[in-house]
Amino acid sequence: MSNISLPEILNDRQNDLTDYYQVIRDCAGSKNIFWDSILHSWVVTGYKECSNLIDSKFLSKSRLALSLNSEDDQLISFVQSILDAQMMFCDGEEVQERRRYWSRQINAAELEEKNNDLDEIARITINDIHPNKKFNLYDDLLRKYVSRVICYRLKLTEDERLRLSPMITHYVRFLDGKLKTEMSLKYSLVSIVNMYSELGKKIDLFPDVNTTKHKWISDYILMVVAGHESTAYLLATLLVNVKQTGSWNDFLSSDSRLIGGFIKESLRYDSPIQIIGRKAVADFTLNGQKIKADDKVLLHVGAANRDPEVFDEPNIFLGDRVGSPPLSFGLDDSKCIGHSLALRECMAFINSLVSEGVILEIDSEEISWDNGIAGRNFNAIPAVIRR
Repeated sequence: MSNISLPEILNDRQNDLTDYYQVIRDCAGSKNIFWDSILHSWVVTGYKECSNLIDSKFLSKSRLALSLNSEDDQLISFVQSILDAQMMFCDGEEVQERRRYWSRQINAAELEEKNNDLDEIARITINDIHPNKKFNLYDDLLRKYVSRVICYRLKLTEDERLRLSPMITHYVRFLDGKLKTEMSLKYSLVSIVNMYSELGKKIDLFPDVNTTKHKWISDYILMVVAGHESTAYLLATLLVNVKQTGSWNDFLSSDSRLIGGFIKESLRYDSPIQIIGRKAVADFTLNGQKIKADDKVLLHVGAANRDPEVFDEPNIFLGDRVGSPPLSFGLDDSKCIGHSLALRECMAFINSLVSEGVILEIDSEEISWDNGIAGRNFNAIPAVIRR
């Protein structure tokens, strides 16, 4: 089993969800852990193990390390300084304060009990689509909707959002582990630097910021980017699977509690965030496997969400499933600070579909994916809106 690797599993099973997760779990066996020979990391696949390790004292957050290239040393070094400053890759109380700050920024509307902006943005974006004409549900509607929400919450105008959009896409591909060539990597690095320049001009809009300018801009980049792909994928998974299970009319007529169950199941069934990266700070043993200090440990929450020890019939989408929460957004202190906004975005979008009298016709046979090791995305979801 020494040649097991997530990149090869993903390449061989790009569009076969059940087989993809099953092979990963088979590689881990009863110990729920295996060594990835390409990523040079331990991969943990069990629900209990991932839950226990997310905030374990034996692990710290793992930083991304870029390889220097003599032609682009200055570019790479600057991007590395941005990544090193982002709270996603840092630990400590100061980071927790930064997390609280950005949580207040993106959840401000809810804190002020003026949260109808989600419904309005959803309604406007839905009405941008011409009825009875085929379009890409993922790019043309879902990505646009979540992009508008997060940019609005982070005080970016529509013109700024459109200008930043291609840069965001390049950075997402970088984070998701999708880059195949040196040129695509360079595009992503240049995009990160350009975002740094663009967003650095906005610091005066956040007068209560309590951190250095470099850390603030680095976190701002992270917040803008992180608010896009995972929520769009969650919504897409929800809509595609509700249609495929034939429960569309029941779903649209459900109350918020039942719709919330569908959203939770979508997170579990195909997690938009596949991996939570950690690094061992001391030697420890997991299910008989010795892990050494400085080893990289990848918590594969996508596979953990299909652990048959925790979820009955884990490969079946069940909107009324009850039980343990999915690990897609993390747990406790490490939980994604945008998780509650993402859930509210989904609910607002569904409510807007109902209020606008929209029926989605999805061509399930033509759906295609663009998945990375760390994150999942759709290339295309052909659809038509009927009213």
